[in-house]
Amino acid sequence: MSTLNVTNAQITTLKDASGGNPSIPAAIAEGRAKAWINFNGEGTIAARDSFNVSGITDNGTGQYTVTFDTDFANINYAIALTSSADNGTPNTGGSTCVDQTTLPVVGACRFIVINTATGATVDNEVQSAIFFGDQ
Repeated sequence: MSTLNVTNAQITTLKDASGGNPSIPAAIAEGRAKAWINFNGEGTIAARDSFNVSGITDNGTGQYTVTFDTDFANINYAIALTSSADNGTPNTGGSTCVDQTTLPVVGACRFIVINTATGATVDNEVQSAIFFGDQ
């Protein structure tokens, strides 16, 4: 593995060691996840691992808020959410979505896990959220 240190230069394109896979710095900055978390959503919730997340709040059965270390520039960030039961399989009829009962904010995201067969919110062991956008 190599380290690249650049001073007083403008990088226009980055390539791998063989000269392939070119990418511009703006594409790297725009395309990378700005925050993510994997946490236990049953019982006492706890983060297993995270990046740019200062905390996770249990708002009730199947209801969570992720708070960011660094706020997003606006509320138009993109979110990918997943939820699975303790045996590694998705909760039967489960759906994870952004909570539409609260307004989005730049410093946190509230989401819920719903069993689509019953309409009830449910806790699942494995919760994951990934966030993309400008900060």
